[in-house]
Amino acid sequence: MLLSVSDINLFLRCEHEWWCKCVRKRVPRRGDAALYAGSLWHVLLAEYAKSQDKTKALETATGELARLRDELAVFGIEKTVEDFQKQADGLLAAFALYEDPTLGFETLAIETPIQARLPYRRLVQHELIGTPDRVVRAPDGRVWSVQYKTISDRTPPAVFVEMAQRTLHELVYAFLISEKYVLQEKDYGGTILNVTRKLSARGLRERPESAFIHEPIPIQWEQVSSALHDIATWGDRMERIALGLEPPTQNRTADCNRYGNVLSPYWEVRVGRARLEDDLWYMDASPRYGEVGALESAR
Repeated sequence: MLLSVSDINLFLRCEHEWWCKCVRKRVPRRGDAALYAGSLWHVLLAEYAKSQDKTKALETATGELARLRDELAVFGIEKTVEDFQKQADGLLAAFALYEDPTLGFETLAIETPIQARLPYRRLVQHELIGTPDRVVRAPDGRVWSVQYKTISDRTPPAVFVEMAQRTLHELVYAFLISEKYVLQEKDYGGTILNVTRKLSARGLRERPESAFIHEPIPIQWEQVSSALHDIATWGDRMERIALGLEPPTQNRTADCNRYGNVLSPYWEVRVGRARLEDDLWYMDASPRYGEVGALESAR
């Protein structure tokens, strides 16, 4: 079975949401402003990494902003479009102050999928696939994963950075990148967190130095091994659910977000007011990684 960290994280949040999105491949017709803003920021920094030209990067991002805004507008929720535009404007303003923390590093890959077989075998053989934002080689020869993140100005930076050492994304990328480039543990530096805080216009004026967090995060290989072992176990259950051998469970604490102010995107299905087949509420998910679908391609 082919597994991505995003799918695994969704599965851990709620098996039912994962089943709706990744097995049935149906997604809600309402968009999320923060996710769209994060996507725009990834496009902006990816283009800047390629060209090292801020003007060109802004031109690319402006076109992407219009596309994303139009895509959100299709959902018919005006406030979501307004929220996205506000967040996008803030990020574009912050970009004027942005400096690449990896100048002088060699870029090995930008948003290129990497796939590798899990070393742990349970019921079936699983493979991991992931797309690091950027892979670079430092002047000392070590290879690093560069991760672009955007966070709210209410998120404690110190906690966010500390937690990054154990997130599945960073641990899985350490494994995938090391497999791809045939690295020994000493040759892999870890993750360079490239975090942008979504400050208000006033906050950006008054505290421009707090808009960006650039932190190297070392990776402990014991943590990588532990994560891969866990993923193999979760993958077995995901496989059984995907094959219809077991039903997905519903995590009722995931009926809304952690702040308790936004319902699950599959709430209407959970309470029986809609079916996944209802095109008024849901639509087909777009294929990822250039494949028909991760679940089918792994079989």
